[in-house]
Amino acid sequence: LGEMESAMVEMQAGRDELAAKLATTEQGGRPGGKLKVMELKKQLVEKDRHLSNLRQKYMGVADIAKASDRNGEHIARLKEMITAMKRQKADLQKETAAERKAHNKEIRKVRKEVVCKDREASKWKQEAQKKASMLDNTQRIAQARLEEIGRYRSRCTEAEKRQRMQKLKKGAMASAGLDNVMVGNRVQGNWKSVDMKKMRDYFR
Repeated sequence: LGEMESAMVEMQAGRDELAAKLATTEQGGRPGGKLKVMELKKQLVEKDRHLSNLRQKYMGVADIAKASDRNGEHIARLKEMITAMKRQKADLQKETAAERKAHNKEIRKVRKEVVCKDREASKWKQEAQKKASMLDNTQRIAQARLEEIGRYRSRCTEAEKRQRMQKLKKGAMASAGLDNVMVGNRVQGNWKSVDMKKMRDYFR
């Protein structure tokens, strides 16, 4: 555009110079001046045509330049948008990576807690089974002791019954005038008679 502007200025100056020369020639009235005027007019027309073409070209290039500038501005804005989007993408990727890292950390923590709780549950289950087994053994031992005590009490009761019966028999025989021998035994070769009335009175 700068070169075209310079060319237009030079061509305009040449055209103005040619127009001034044409005016001077027309006013001079020299011999052969008409031919010279016709030639100068022809040159001036040609100059105007070239200058018009150059101006049209200049306008076209200027429009293209303006469009190019607009396109450049548009491209610059697009580049800025792309840069901003890339920056946002990078920030989003960093944020996503941080969230993923925190999520994985939380998952590992939860899994560790689950493993620990499973171990504790297994330990409690084993202890409960152990205590249940100990309780069963204790109950069996207690039951066996109770049965043994029951048998002992039964023996004691039987022994007490026998002792009471012995005492009753001794008392009855003593009341009947008998010695510590069973009825029907010989005493000094003779059979003792039993006083049945005394025995009946005793047991009453």
